[in-house]
Amino acid sequence: MLLLIILSLIPGIYCNSDSDKRCASNGGIGNYVKGDGIGISLVQSNNNSILENSVISNRIGIYLVMSNNTTIAENVVSKSREYGLFLEGSNGNTIARNSIYHNVYSGISIWDSQDNLLRDNNATYNSDGISIWDSDSNNLSNNDASYNYWWGIYQFRSDKNNLTGNNVSCNGENGLILYDSGGNTIRGNIARNNLGIGGGILFSNSSGNYVAGNNATNNSYGGIQFYRPTITPL
Repeated sequence: MLLLIILSLIPGIYCNSDSDKRCASNGGIGNYVKGDGIGISLVQSNNNSILENSVISNRIGIYLVMSNNTTIAENVVSKSREYGLFLEGSNGNTIARNSIYHNVYSGISIWDSQDNLLRDNNATYNSDGISIWDSDSNNLSNNDASYNYWWGIYQFRSDKNNLTGNNVSCNGENGLILYDSGGNTIRGNIARNNLGIGGGILFSNSSGNYVAGNNATNNSYGGIQFYRPTITPL
């Protein structure tokens, strides 16, 4: 099997205003990308595929800026000095079956991005597994965001997201925390054995969220807690 090894101070693989390509997959064979910059970067590039890459020891592993309808699947992203996978202003992407671990900041971080699907990812042993900032109408399902230093999933000022069937257990703080977020559906998640104040699942100043069928047991400070929220149970 051919393995392309890229060692670089600048983005190892870089697409700018480039669409409808498997621009980071080396024909589906897979790349090994390591360096002091960004491992794989897409800027204003749509309808691409980032598949089966090993992105190790970069500043940021995979970085999408204003890039839509891209599939990021079956990559290994580890030991980034900042984020494992970072989306900014990017919509309608599918992030699936990636292993993202031992990154200094979030394993997966989403900023100002809408309508993305995150499913079946392993985001463990990071500062936090998945962070969502100012991002609405995303779907997170069946992700493993356990064993992170702070939170499993951290959501801030983000509405109408659907978080279903995720494992957010054994984190140093809360399994799942929502700040200033409304209209979200939190269903069927496992939030056990978390250590932080606020318990397994914490809502802070968050209104109109739908919560049902979650397993939030054996946490150090309670199961599900609400701080100044309004909640509508299903």
